[in-house]
Amino acid sequence: MKEYGFVEFCDDYREEKNGKVTLVGLYQNDLIVANFPALLPKFVMVINIMTFNKTTTDIPVEIEIDGEVIITANTKFSWQDKDLLKKLNIWRGAFPIILSPFVFQKEGALTVRIGLNGKMENIGQIYIRKPKQAMMHDQKAKKKKQKK
Repeated sequence: MKEYGFVEFCDDYREEKNGKVTLVGLYQNDLIVANFPALLPKFVMVINIMTFNKTTTDIPVEIEIDGEVIITANTKFSWQDKDLLKKLNIWRGAFPIILSPFVFQKEGALTVRIGLNGKMENIGQIYIRKPKQAMMHDQKAKKKKQKK
């Protein structure tokens, strides 16, 4: 049976006393910043895993920007009985990777890869960029410089 993973990108991750988790500032396809380098006080990646095998406990993680690995980690994951979706016999768990502060130096694609099914697999990607209007302004300024 195949293992699955996905990632959620957000500004903050909070564990509440009642066992709930709050994700604040959840990003969708793009993370839009005013300028580069862009300093974020906190950047969170919540790794979600579903497996049919409770023995999956060592999970390597790689985070890369435009193909350059910037972070590697080997996480130890301990499954709890509450993680078992009994009717489906699937173990489901999640853990956050919190970078605080974090600086994006330039525009690009941030990709998260984790070790699943015996190999590193992409589980999510977000594109870091300036707003489209600012990008158009920058392109016009470059063209003017090139004409001079």
